Amino acid sequence: MDESIKQKVEKAAQKWLSINMSDEAIESYVDRVLNQQRDNIFAQALGFEIDHWDHKWRINSTNGNMSRSAAGQFIKEKAGIAVNNWLEENAGNLPKLDKNAVESLRKTYKEIYKNILRDQIVQLAEDDADKEVDQILDKLVKESCAEVIQNEFGTKV
Repeated sequence: MDESIKQKVEKAAQKWLSINMSDEAIESYVDRVLNQQRDNIFAQALGFEIDHWDHKWRINSTNGNMSRSAAGQFIKEKAGIAVNNWLEENAGNLPKLDKNAVESLRKTYKEIYKNILRDQIVQLAEDDADKEVDQILDKLVKESCAEVIQNEFGTKV
């Protein structure tokens, strides 16, 4: 490449870097991006997401996110209060459930309970297995390193 062209390219690159990569330029860029995305950032922090189909905001309920978001917590709290109020007002007016309905509710409750218990046990077992795997890997790495040091340098570790 012609030396003058190379110098011009280097000079242009240096100029671009000094303009676009200075602390002030980066800070200005970050401010601009954050300001442009402010609504999205706050909405996501509150637990909302844009629906991919109609491009409207909705509560993010993926993987239980709804109950962890500020909006989900608010709705859960308000719904709980509303349900409690309704039950207090209508508890005496509820129809008697027949024996089959009561049995069905018991069965459903037990199934849900077992599934949640099973999921919790699986999670505990996975956590314990992860810890044990980490310990085994640490031991293998230490043994391997000690062997390499001994083979390479003739020194026991």
